[in-house]
Amino acid sequence: WLLGATYVGMCDRRSLTMLDQFDLPLLRADEVLHIVELKRASYPRDRVVVPHRNHFRVTDAVNEAVCQVENYLAETDAMYDYIRSRFHVECKRAEATVIIGHPEVNRHADVTPEQYRMAIRTYNSHLSRVEVLTYEDVVTTARNAVQALQGQVADDASTVEIDRPISEDPSWAFDPEEEPF
Repeated sequence: WLLGATYVGMCDRRSLTMLDQFDLPLLRADEVLHIVELKRASYPRDRVVVPHRNHFRVTDAVNEAVCQVENYLAETDAMYDYIRSRFHVECKRAEATVIIGHPEVNRHADVTPEQYRMAIRTYNSHLSRVEVLTYEDVVTTARNAVQALQGQVADDASTVEIDRPISEDPSWAFDPEEEPF
């Protein structure tokens, strides 16, 4: 739930290919593998987003992490038949997420948090099958999920009638003449 409602569980194994071990192999609702690669939230100064000419760019730390998960995806694609038959994991349309950095923790002094976020957003717009998130994104998603669930629970609680037992509720009545299906 920290990463959103897209995921229904974890894969039973962290190693599906010969030489790789995934940090967090998740299963999406459509039962397809989603690899999450966890990197540090705090890098040495100037390591995630830096000024570049008149714009901002991600650094080698981000590029290396993305390349790492791209290699994971290439390997799962190449070993699709083996992974599917041996481990019963669908990986044909697998995707990956890299979680790295935080705009308030490790940005360059000349980069505002909004410029940091925009550089990551721009970088993501050019990727396929891989997404880069910051730890701030993960915390925001988790906070929003909790607030939504709290709101749903409050709405559900306000519509529940506690005055009479369920057995007296006519909507629960069983009609023996009615067909079951």
